[in-house]
Amino acid sequence: ALELLEEMERHRRYFGFQLFSSAEAIRAFGLDTMVRLGVSFVWIGVESATGNGNFAKNDGVDARLLTRKLRDRGITVLASGILCAEHHTPENMQAEIDFMVGLEADMVQFMLLTPLPVTALWEDMKRRGLLREDLPWAEWHGQKELSWSHPAFPGDAPARWLEKAFRADYEAN
Repeated sequence: ALELLEEMERHRRYFGFQLFSSAEAIRAFGLDTMVRLGVSFVWIGVESATGNGNFAKNDGVDARLLTRKLRDRGITVLASGILCAEHHTPENMQAEIDFMVGLEADMVQFMLLTPLPVTALWEDMKRRGLLREDLPWAEWHGQKELSWSHPAFPGDAPARWLEKAFRADYEAN
């Protein structure tokens, strides 16, 4: 990307980019460099508010500050969060939703934790017998039912939490 930026500036030929990135990659690349490159939209996998539910790519990241700094530079932000992860319970789910809503991103995507084949999560859940064999593949999209058995979220509970999350973001932002 830095070589492309150098060529763009050298030839005075500019492009626009919309991309998916992690917070760690954004910090390493630099916000102002993203603007120079022509990034106008970034989809960030924020994932979770809590350390035990998050990934190394988000260690030490103030997601709200990063979102604000991107938006201040004119970059549209879609923040993606995961609901019904293994560490979630009905008692802590609202805090996750509030965290995502509080980012004040231009758009928020809430998805249910969904293991997919060939991933470590899939292999782990398969080994533990958690994958749902009764759910058709067409329903493994993370927007209605869990594709694995979570004791805290039976039946239509995941769909209700998703609806609540999207409603909260709509009303607040």
